Amino acid sequence: CNLKDGMVFPDTYTVARGTRRLALLELMRKKMQGIEESWNRTSRRLPKPLKTWDEVVTLASIVQKETPRAREMPIVASVYFNRLNRGMRLQADPTVVYALTDGLGDMQGQPLLRGHLKTDSPYNTYTNKGLPPAPIANVGQAAIRAVLKPANTNYLFFVADGRGGHRFSRDYETHQKNHADWRVIKQAKNKK
Repeated sequence: CNLKDGMVFPDTYTVARGTRRLALLELMRKKMQGIEESWNRTSRRLPKPLKTWDEVVTLASIVQKETPRAREMPIVASVYFNRLNRGMRLQADPTVVYALTDGLGDMQGQPLLRGHLKTDSPYNTYTNKGLPPAPIANVGQAAIRAVLKPANTNYLFFVADGRGGHRFSRDYETHQKNHADWRVIKQAKNKK
């Protein structure tokens, strides 16, 4: 089975006891293929600058890894669209984690350090402009929807808020303040 990230649709599936893993993976692949075919049949336009379904899934995979909150996903997607449309780098931490972990996508408790942001990889969106070459995770319906219909914002930055969500900002100065607040929260959490 040669499935890559973004090729299967994570969902709850009802299968008979004893169903082989490959059969389940094929079911998941077909569901993702069906979602793509459904989108193609509607012949809607993709949000600029995306040109292909693969790009939709790639950006959705970054959104998926950035936030577990479905209601926040369209805002996160808007940040990345705003950056792409301005020619800015995405600077998405999950892409660096993906590169560092050879696709595992989990640092297993280790922190992402500033030096990691210089990792030489086509997946590193701190060193490369545009989208990575392929998805960094499988994506759910909320992440796909967020990319196909992002929020209309002027946000260019976001950082964790310490409560499972993010603080968004339009300018770097505000982002730096939000980032400083996050460091204080993180230090307090680490002391506990």
